[in-house]
Amino acid sequence: MKEPTEKLKWITLNYVYDPNFYFVNFQEERFDALISHDKSYPSRNELLLTIYWLEWKGFVIRKQPFIQSKKTYFITDKGKLLYWELERMGFQKDF
Repeated sequence: MKEPTEKLKWITLNYVYDPNFYFVNFQEERFDALISHDKSYPSRNELLLTIYWLEWKGFVIRKQPFIQSKKTYFITDKGKLLYWELERMGFQKDF
């Protein structure tokens, strides 16, 4: 599997870090509107491939959703370190 760009990693980790976001949200119309509004924004496929790569490398884990939440991906300690490192590189300004 090809390693995603640093920007894709940061965007995807940013989604995973959000306690109210779950990847089913990619099927919502507002996500389509975001993509059509900003052509530089990653596609669903790019984000999904990135989440799979992050899971494969141990930056995120997948769990069964809790009763109160549909969230299935959670950031690991290793993922938090990568997220903070990417933020220090300035990726929060690009998103």
